[in-house]
Amino acid sequence: MQIIGLRLTENMEVERYLHRGHTPSPQEKAYPGFPYISYELDFETYLEDRTPFHQHKEFEFLVVTSGSITIRSSKSSYILSTGECCLVNVSTLHAVAPEPAGSHATVDVHLFYPDIITGTWGTVFDSRYVSPVLESRDLDLFYFSHQNKYTADVVRYLDAAKEASEGQQPGYELDVRAYFSLLWKKVFQDIKPHLGQRRTLNDRNEERMQIMLLYIRKNYQSHIELADIAASAMISERECFRCFQNTLGISPTRYLQNYRIRMAARRLLESDDTIQSISEAVGFNDHSYFGRIFQKHMHCTPTEFRKKIR
Repeated sequence: MQIIGLRLTENMEVERYLHRGHTPSPQEKAYPGFPYISYELDFETYLEDRTPFHQHKEFEFLVVTSGSITIRSSKSSYILSTGECCLVNVSTLHAVAPEPAGSHATVDVHLFYPDIITGTWGTVFDSRYVSPVLESRDLDLFYFSHQNKYTADVVRYLDAAKEASEGQQPGYELDVRAYFSLLWKKVFQDIKPHLGQRRTLNDRNEERMQIMLLYIRKNYQSHIELADIAASAMISERECFRCFQNTLGISPTRYLQNYRIRMAARRLLESDDTIQSISEAVGFNDHSYFGRIFQKHMHCTPTEFRKKIR
């Protein structure tokens, strides 16, 4: 996996605990202020059969390099085949999975801060070309299909930016920035007719979801009831259930269970702790129940998972 730009790793928790033992590369340590990273997401070596719902402060481009994937947000869902790509807007809850489920797919992931295009906030590049996209209420995902006349150009510029980052030739940062300027010109031309109502930072439902997901991430090791999750966003249990179903397609308790299993997988990967101590550390008091749920979720026992990954 190739990652450039340590600055982005603070928003890369999902990748950090789902990928295999990645440590910062020399490039990450040497260039902490570079607003772009790229890496390959290979579902054959991914710890799960899909990414969990997550969000971050960067734009994201997903380019399918083999197979097909489904990308889903709280509002939209698209199936992308090889050679197609999708732009994920900033702070958009989204998840990615192979299509059909269980098949093999690889994806180039490009994460970048808006300032690689805008430079200083408030410039004409910001106000005219980037902020309208950031502020569009309806623009969470934007799909570049094979029928789109700009798709080939968008993919070509992304490939060039990735190659320049990996090559690390003198001045490559300027090359990457130039590629993104050319890329964004194509993107904005395509997106502009679709820019609708302006949004505040988040819709009310997504704002509640962010609060509740953060509560789960901070408290998953403790005993949590549905009422606790709802109370964190100051809503009823019924409204909490509705928010999770409408946004993520699963119940709050199912999301909590899935999150605990992902945390357990990380501990199995990164430590030599016993299975029982790991199950307790991630919020499962019943060791046998943890084993059954882990096997259902990961298709192998915790012991088998540890041996297979290592």
